[in-house]
Amino acid sequence: MAIHNWVRNTIDWQPTWGALQNADSVLASQRGNAHDIASLTVALLRASKIPARYQWGTIELPAPAVMNWVGGVTKPEAALNLLYQGGIAAGAPPAPGAWPASAWNTSGSTPTSTTPPAGEPWMAAQN
Repeated sequence: MAIHNWVRNTIDWQPTWGALQNADSVLASQRGNAHDIASLTVALLRASKIPARYQWGTIELPAPAVMNWVGGVTKPEAALNLLYQGGIAAGAPPAPGAWPASAWNTSGSTPTSTTPPAGEPWMAAQN
């Protein structure tokens, strides 16, 4: 939990898609996208002898949470546009108010994640 909290409170999230940095680069720059931050988290957990692996999937978020997550835009279309610009797979809500996003890691049977600046939980994972 200490590693998860340190990463969550120290590393800034960038809205881009795909692994762009390795764990060392994320640690040095203290910023990265979900893939990069997951790599750092996995590396720190493994260095602490805690088994960890990557987990991929899709989640749904309320439109206001996504708008806050990408920097406080005021229109859902602007949030989608920013996600697209970063190469993040996203789409119109499958149901009113829900938006997809992805990327997290798991440690043992306990899900861990990077959390967007909104401070709201944004993913759930099951082993």
